[in-house]
Amino acid sequence: MRVFVNVAELGSFVRAAKCIGISTAVATRHIVALENRLETRLIYRTTRSLSLTEAGSKYLISARQLLEDLEKIEEEISSVSRGPIGTLRIASSPGFAQHCLTPLLPSFMTTFPNISPDLTTTERQVDFIKEGFDVGILTSQQIRHPSTVTRSIINIRMIACASQQYLNTHGTPHHPNELEKHSVLVLSNLYLNGNKYKFTFENEIHQPKLSSRILTNNDEIIRHLALLGFGIAILPEYTVNRDIELGNLQEILSNYELPKLEMYIAYPNRQHMPIKVRSFIDYLLANFNE
Repeated sequence: MRVFVNVAELGSFVRAAKCIGISTAVATRHIVALENRLETRLIYRTTRSLSLTEAGSKYLISARQLLEDLEKIEEEISSVSRGPIGTLRIASSPGFAQHCLTPLLPSFMTTFPNISPDLTTTERQVDFIKEGFDVGILTSQQIRHPSTVTRSIINIRMIACASQQYLNTHGTPHHPNELEKHSVLVLSNLYLNGNKYKFTFENEIHQPKLSSRILTNNDEIIRHLALLGFGIAILPEYTVNRDIELGNLQEILSNYELPKLEMYIAYPNRQHMPIKVRSFIDYLLANFNE
């Protein structure tokens, strides 16, 4: 049953077998045996693709529920004596994971010693079902699957800043429109309204057309380029606040407010949330709402 659900969700015998840790041949034999036992075909297969039959679609709905119920029962029994247990697969954007999530993990693992975090960082969209993630802390651009449940966890201030070397050479802009004359370093995945960022001051919105000689979705690359005097960076506060405190970067246009970077907790929509996932979500909410 578990093999069938993985094949159906991943759309591939090869990917399903790899996910479970068996060979493709063994996965195929499991499906053939299941179809023989039920005396009906569940999957149409060709050399290029596979699809579920009507019977397969009905079986998938029931099989998913049975496996979720079984997982819940096993987890509840295990947690009676050991507390929440198991590997917790987490997806997070790299910058947030480095600066905000990682500092919380030691305390979380001390509180829940039988939960083992498996943290993957990515800037792309995440498919929780196909990739097997339990929970994510992601931007809205990274969450697209309709079966994903989301909850806003924190709004992070965006900051425009540059090195003193750059400002001495090119001047310090005092109005957002002056940015059009500068090299601006922006995160490609956070562009707002095409190539414009909104700067707001006393309900007045300015949207300069920004020019950047380089685009990247990695905030650490943008930060290093700013430190080298390559341009004016627009980055999340957690990426540059230490550099600003040390005087390595200077905040500019501080009277203007940029749209905040909103981070979300995301997880697959399922009837029974695993205790390990609920424990992690509650822990994050308690820490970020302090």
